[in-house]
Amino acid sequence: MTPPNPTTEDWNRLLAERQDSQNQLRALIQQNQELYQQMQNHTQTLPNVQHRDPKMPDVPHFNGKRKEIRDFQTALHVYFLAQPVNYPPDSHARRIAYAMSRFHGLALAFISTPGKIEMLQTLTYQEFMQTLATHFGDPSQRLTAESRLLRLTQGSRPCSDYATEFLQLVAEAEWTGNATIATFYNGLSPRLKDALVSYERPTDITEAITLATKMDIRLWDKTLRQTPTPFARRASPTPLAYDPMEIGHVSTTPIKRGPLSEQEKQRRRTNNLCMYCGAPGHACADCPAKRKPAPTQGNAKVPRA
Repeated sequence: MTPPNPTTEDWNRLLAERQDSQNQLRALIQQNQELYQQMQNHTQTLPNVQHRDPKMPDVPHFNGKRKEIRDFQTALHVYFLAQPVNYPPDSHARRIAYAMSRFHGLALAFISTPGKIEMLQTLTYQEFMQTLATHFGDPSQRLTAESRLLRLTQGSRPCSDYATEFLQLVAEAEWTGNATIATFYNGLSPRLKDALVSYERPTDITEAITLATKMDIRLWDKTLRQTPTPFARRASPTPLAYDPMEIGHVSTTPIKRGPLSEQEKQRRRTNNLCMYCGAPGHACADCPAKRKPAPTQGNAKVPRA
């Protein structure tokens, strides 16, 4: 059973919740930085107070794959922001050491060269991150993203899925302006393009995506309403003119009979039932349910005088 598509209200609610979550995250980061600054200002006046960072899960391991370098760097940034005491902004060597402790595979081989770790420890944290991006990142990431953007289309998938992939490529290609909106509209499905003809094209990519997504949901709802639901028709059983369990009843309607099981044969013998129709009171040879051929003049028997 296909789950129902989200309605326009559901989409608006999800967008609002996402925006609220982002605002709360920014507020928490700002609050965290302010608290850290206050702690630094009161370090001399409260020398015996021990501040502790919240316990955070470790950053996932980095195996040296190009497609994972951006996620790894983002995870490190969030990890250090959440622990300003253990990893203050000026603790370059400590941050670099922790980042290298999460290396596996090709990334671990990268620092296995003699003297490589010591050389990296002399860098600032920003220089270290740039070194990772240069070594493990896609050297032509921007050109690759632009090429994928120009070929990207919605196809038969929901507009929300198409928009998510589109925005990710826009960030990698560092696109802005009207060209972004034009490329987004160009990749929409023909049916959605036709539905948006009567609407004025927004000048903001977020508004354009919102409008296209809402219209896509309407089209899907209309398609579902117009599609008839298939029902499996079952033939109504023909009611019997007699009770098949009624003892003594002999049906005059020809019945297709198959071979009897040994259990059924034994039941009929035990209850003195006809081995042909299963009714009592007569034997199989005299069963009235048997179909007897009508006698013809040529083969009719003449009784003897």
